[in-house]
Amino acid sequence: MMCRIGNGKSTEIWKDKWLPIPTTYKPQESLRFMHESTKVSMLIDEYTSQWKRDLVTTMFSKKEAEAILKIPISSLSKPDSLYWRCTSSSKFTVKSAYHLKNELEDRVKGQTSKASTQQGPWSSLWRLNIPNATKIFLWRACLNALPTRANLKVRKVVEDSACPIYFQPSETIEHVLWECPSARDVWSLSSRKFQKASIDSPSFAEKLEGLMESKETEELLTFAITAWNIWKRRNEVVFQGHLTHPSAVVSHSKQLVEDLQKLSVNKKARVLKQQTNQAWEAPSQGKIKVNWDASVDKDSCKVEVGVILHDWNSRVLATLPMEQDLFPDPHMAEAFAALQAVCSVSLLAIGM
Repeated sequence: MMCRIGNGKSTEIWKDKWLPIPTTYKPQESLRFMHESTKVSMLIDEYTSQWKRDLVTTMFSKKEAEAILKIPISSLSKPDSLYWRCTSSSKFTVKSAYHLKNELEDRVKGQTSKASTQQGPWSSLWRLNIPNATKIFLWRACLNALPTRANLKVRKVVEDSACPIYFQPSETIEHVLWECPSARDVWSLSSRKFQKASIDSPSFAEKLEGLMESKETEELLTFAITAWNIWKRRNEVVFQGHLTHPSAVVSHSKQLVEDLQKLSVNKKARVLKQQTNQAWEAPSQGKIKVNWDASVDKDSCKVEVGVILHDWNSRVLATLPMEQDLFPDPHMAEAFAALQAVCSVSLLAIGM
């Protein structure tokens, strides 16, 4: 179980698991000049509900300080809580405990585990203009986390790891998505670049990373969508006993790529039109207008906020530029910006 920081008043800095750094989830490189039972609340400014940056960077190593400063803090001073880190819902399940057990065993054996997997092209992957289900599929494929027959045999779910379509050697990620004759039938009808690619090529993760580095957007979309449809086609064979014709898979993939590209163009056009048509207007007599905006830096996990207050004469009353370590989610960034805007108005009202 992990501690989710609210106001930090019930979580001890050095004894509790609250730091998002495997494998101890506790500070290991800090200067312990405070009592061993000191609470995390000592690191939080109770008036601004933000980390005491100077204190954090002084007490902890650079790696630990950066991790701490990225933890969002409740502005409502909510109490700390416990959560299960191995599920997306934060709730304990027997299945997640089983996977955690296997992960720990792999770590003891010196094998590569999910927690220590090399950093792939993840930041670029999440920005791709493809369905979220496809992004998750690619992520799991790169981590060798798809339920192929080879992986299921390792987990002792099945006894035979052979390909369910051609009944040939072990069904690995590379086999089902690239090397299998069934998959090659699909790729042979796809982009010329994939038609000419060698069967004995790098791993699936390396193929994807190479496409991302090449900046060939259409080729990348085609590869991602086609691989996803090949996996779904394989599942249809396993669960429904039906094998879709290769031309139908390619046709469906091409249509989806075209739809995504059109959607992207239309979205950009709508945003540009909105930006062009919306003209700023001063508020009515005796009122104040507050404008705010937020931007997200996913690479450094930062959110930048800008707030400006005008009166009815278009006179600037106050401005607030701010940069905050925060989980780089656009919705969270906008919510944080709105909160700062409200705080700015409150401070202005007090000053007046």
